[in-house]
Amino acid sequence: LIVLFPFYNPLTFWPVRVDASDTSSVVWKFARELYYNWEWKRRMASYALKLTNSGFTARWTRTRWGIKSHVLYPPVDVDCRAIEKKENLVLSVGRFTPLKKQVEMAAVFSGLNLKELDDWTWICPGTVADSADSQTYYEKVARSATSHKVRLTPDIDRLTLKHFYESSKIFWH
Repeated sequence: LIVLFPFYNPLTFWPVRVDASDTSSVVWKFARELYYNWEWKRRMASYALKLTNSGFTARWTRTRWGIKSHVLYPPVDVDCRAIEKKENLVLSVGRFTPLKKQVEMAAVFSGLNLKELDDWTWICPGTVADSADSQTYYEKVARSATSHKVRLTPDIDRLTLKHFYESSKIFWH
């Protein structure tokens, strides 16, 4: 079992959610909850190894699900070369999708007319999927980016993305 975060209470959503119109007796509801709790623990015990991606997630998994887990941190690039000089860059990374609100971000950054931000650039690298919806959304973001201070960089290579992370002063998510 690999837990990224225990988002839900298992007794609320698993195996079925009982709605407010349930007219079962209090005794039946109590018995059902006891059974579901027992079944949840039995199912979780069937996993030979339980892993979380951080100590924070391990604590929440213990608190919300009653499960002890081992922490396996995700791989991190630990290249110890010199840190690049920070530039006046605002970085937003993510696939181009309405969920990431790049249209709104591009419009806001393009509309900023503050003298203090004249030498700042907003860089927005991300993946553009092959679907027509993704292509259309990317074009909409490009139309919203009306300023020379906005730079969209779709489908860039990993080294370029790493450079942006290292040299940007602000990460805007």
